[in-house]
Amino acid sequence: MGTEDGEIRRSRPSGGSDEVEQLPKLGVLLQDMGDFMYRLFMPEWMQHYLRETPSALMITTNDLELPWELMYCTGEFLCLQRPISRMPMGRALPKLKPKSSIEPGHKVRFLLVYSDPEKTLPAAETEIDTLYQRLLDEWKDRIDVVVLRRNEATGKRLNDELRGGAFDVIHYAGHASFDDGSPELSGLLLSDKAGKNEIFFAQKIRRLLEGHPLVFLNACQSGRTANEEVASRTDYLLEPAEGLASAFLYGGALACDGS
Repeated sequence: MGTEDGEIRRSRPSGGSDEVEQLPKLGVLLQDMGDFMYRLFMPEWMQHYLRETPSALMITTNDLELPWELMYCTGEFLCLQRPISRMPMGRALPKLKPKSSIEPGHKVRFLLVYSDPEKTLPAAETEIDTLYQRLLDEWKDRIDVVVLRRNEATGKRLNDELRGGAFDVIHYAGHASFDDGSPELSGLLLSDKAGKNEIFFAQKIRRLLEGHPLVFLNACQSGRTANEEVASRTDYLLEPAEGLASAFLYGGALACDGS
């Protein structure tokens, strides 16, 4: 049963008598780990700034596996105190773009992409169709939606949409590829005019993306970065964290949620 001393006590029979097994509460463990991370990883001058300033925080890092949001300070998890985001550290610099002003009556613009040149992802088509219908049912005339289905999801079409669309939300369901040696050559798997596969490279996305969309990538390996599988190395901090999701971020996306 629960106790007030930060532990969970559970009785179990052993040798004809009850033993009390004490298990630390998950919250206590997370607080302890978060406090340890905060003390080690957060520069002291930044700790002082965070105590005095109720601002949002962007963590620029090439270690995307650490649970940075769980850092614990001043009696609360950092991610519950303020908005937290991560910027993968790469070779390129994020684009400097003027913030777009939202005018009265502005319609939220969605780009929904279903890409399946090999015809192996029928659920991805269902996903896009379901999203499209729900958006129409619930938002109606407050949105504009562009849908690219399998035969329409070509490199040429995506070139045009990324350059001129200035979308608020981009949702991609389909295939993706990751290149360990050259992460900038990772990409979305699209169809070309001849019906063959075309890789829409990460470096192309970074250069063509317009606006500041929120991006969802429901595709295998779309959230991977180039330095994930070198855990045994001690110089990992020198390796950039680049991949498909980071290409969207460095191209100007507000955030990118990848697999």
